[in-house]
Amino acid sequence: MMIVSSDLQFGALFLMIIGGISATAAFIMFTEISQFLKFPPSIVINILLRRRLLAVLSVGTFGSGLFLATLSDAGSTPVLIISALCFALVFYGAFLFIPYKVFRARQNGAGYLSVAEIETTTEDTISPDDLVLVVEINGDCRAFPHKWIGQPHIAGDTIGGEDVVMTYCMLSHLGMAFSPTLEGKKMDLRVIAQLENNLVFYDTVSRQPVRQFRGVTEGSHQALKQFPTQVMPWRSYRRLYPDGKVLFNPPQGWIDRLWLWMEKKIIPRHLNSDWMLFDTMGEVDGRLPGKEKIWGMAADGHAVAWTLAYLKQSCPFAASVGGRDVVIVYDRDLDTVSGFDGTLGGKAVAADHVDIRGQSPVGVLNRVPVYSAVLWMIWANFYPDTELYTG
Repeated sequence: MMIVSSDLQFGALFLMIIGGISATAAFIMFTEISQFLKFPPSIVINILLRRRLLAVLSVGTFGSGLFLATLSDAGSTPVLIISALCFALVFYGAFLFIPYKVFRARQNGAGYLSVAEIETTTEDTISPDDLVLVVEINGDCRAFPHKWIGQPHIAGDTIGGEDVVMTYCMLSHLGMAFSPTLEGKKMDLRVIAQLENNLVFYDTVSRQPVRQFRGVTEGSHQALKQFPTQVMPWRSYRRLYPDGKVLFNPPQGWIDRLWLWMEKKIIPRHLNSDWMLFDTMGEVDGRLPGKEKIWGMAADGHAVAWTLAYLKQSCPFAASVGGRDVVIVYDRDLDTVSGFDGTLGGKAVAADHVDIRGQSPVGVLNRVPVYSAVLWMIWANFYPDTELYTG
């Protein structure tokens, strides 16, 4: 039965407008529009923390308004249908398109092949100099080629008995591996945004966003357990870890192929020139060119960065970061950098004879996390007071 009332009609339209505004605001904040408009990261994070509330508010108000509109004849049927379709499109773009369609995280169900299988596959190829992110735990190894983790940004597996997710941000040229466990519960991680040219992912269980570089939940300020990673050419991985496994994630469907085209055409320009895809960094620390890649460590408020030229000139060497003794090793032949705990059994270890896998005359050293080949502008943005060693 149709109920005609001007007050009811006004209320219906008001609720539909509120729902539409809420969905549009979410669309702006949760897509790259907010970056082009240069919204402060703190505002975006605060809205991300209320992501589910905003989704419920949008659907609840618009849906209620639409229901009342049909009862009160607040609009013609075609107008209401078009309004509903527009709302659905905006809502999909705000809350579902990026995490579930464009950047489909592979925390679960990612495919891995052996080195031998990768070498013989004809579906897609990897070149000797293609870069891979590497995690080694208890002798078990995984490689995550940049070309195959770039689309999902997140890929998981059990490595050496540990549940691990590798996260990769193309804009920062940074891979970081974490344990997807928070307060004893397994996280469900989704790509949701980027802020200041660094990946932001979201845990649908705790409803917490995490900025990759920090590895800390933005609402509860809990640090995720981090696993050490390396960057190396594919030729080095297959030589170091012939029995290791490799993420295999060739493009599937037109969206993946469109992303692959962008990856080939746009990302190299972003990484290798003064141009930035998202110019949201403010003034870049002038001690180095913004796009130069550095290796860095940070602990207890103390940050240290090394250029590749310095590493080639000085490695292996001992350093102290936040009061922790570490050993940094660069292997020229393999073209990769590793960081290790500088003590073994409570005693300092001389760096001179430590190799890229942590082998030393007194035993095998434990790996420590190193930010590998990250852009200087990203590092300096998060650690403006960093020490810097150049060649």
